Amino acid sequence: MSAAAWNFLSKFEVGYLTFPFNLCSTALFFYLRGSVVRRLGDAQEALEGQDFIHGNSTSADEGVDWSKVALGSLLSVGQIYGIDSAAASAVILAASALANPIILFTYAFGTVGNTALSAALLPPGAARSEAYAGLWGYNGALAATAVGCVFSYFTPSSVLLAAVAVTSGVFTQYWLRWAGSTHGQEWGGGGGRGEA
Repeated sequence: MSAAAWNFLSKFEVGYLTFPFNLCSTALFFYLRGSVVRRLGDAQEALEGQDFIHGNSTSADEGVDWSKVALGSLLSVGQIYGIDSAAASAVILAASALANPIILFTYAFGTVGNTALSAALLPPGAARSEAYAGLWGYNGALAATAVGCVFSYFTPSSVLLAAVAVTSGVFTQYWLRWAGSTHGQEWGGGGGRGEA
């Protein structure tokens, strides 16, 4: 695979090892060129007053929307790089497949596992919409890739370890969210010592 990439890309004087990262950075810059500041303001207004642990839905019987789980799984790959775009996430997956198909498999395994498990555990409403937006799946992609093929050889036992990493990641993230809401702490700002 590397030889084929080298033969093709060397004609254009592009290093085959850096090509996937070049695609990711290009996608990031095209995305950031747009409306990030406006979207951040809209997101902050939408999140004010939301209860992310218990949900704000009026219907407790609202089921998991599996098409949104699939989209959230795709968006999770982009969330690794801070990109909230399905098209850019697809480019990142294509670049990963070009670099190493095993990385593509572990990305998919981690994002689908994390997003599906978190969507099933989280209550309907604002909390579950985070899973649909890909915010709960990117840790699974990183954990599954690290355990499954970066720091060890890709074997059946590494796939099992990746599944354990994905599952424990969801429960750890859920526990941190619960601990923050239960103890009234604001994660990432305010409420520290010395403040009035």
